[in-house]
Amino acid sequence: MFCVVDEVQNGADLFPDAFRGGETGTVLRPALRALLKIWSIGMRFVITGTSLNIQHIRDAVSSTVGKFNGHVDSAINGTGSFIYKDEQIDSFLDYYLPSLYLNSTFGKELMRRARYWLVGRPRFVASYVQYLILHDFQYCHRLLTSYIRAVTKFSPTDGTQWEQMEDPMPESIELPAPFNFEK
Repeated sequence: MFCVVDEVQNGADLFPDAFRGGETGTVLRPALRALLKIWSIGMRFVITGTSLNIQHIRDAVSSTVGKFNGHVDSAINGTGSFIYKDEQIDSFLDYYLPSLYLNSTFGKELMRRARYWLVGRPRFVASYVQYLILHDFQYCHRLLTSYIRAVTKFSPTDGTQWEQMEDPMPESIELPAPFNFEK
């Protein structure tokens, strides 16, 4: 069984000395290590995050129960981004959105807007698709504009004509917190 743990930099960087370990109990270990140790029975981990401190990851992985039997560096893969790779965003949206919608004028315009607004981390595209699924693929353009506004505090205006042709979006929709551009 695999367990994906995202944003591991929080468990590693915010609490690098949260636990004691080693033979004498004096070696300080990151909180990430405790998480991996407790969950290590019967699971493999895919740990992901942004700006990971490789030393914190080495400390956490090398000190878990079921020791890692390889070099941490060889197990690291950059997942990259969706920067300037329209086909990646297209493939992702093609997988989740109904083809009938994507082949329509509305869908083609949504793809164009998504390529423009969601470049960067795959998390942006995945999170937006999550909101589309949660709301049964209704008000796709309104959701995209609201999502971008929520994440960036910027209000796109390129979808206004498309939004006017969609049903109104409920005000109770919970959107993500703004992205922290300071990190």
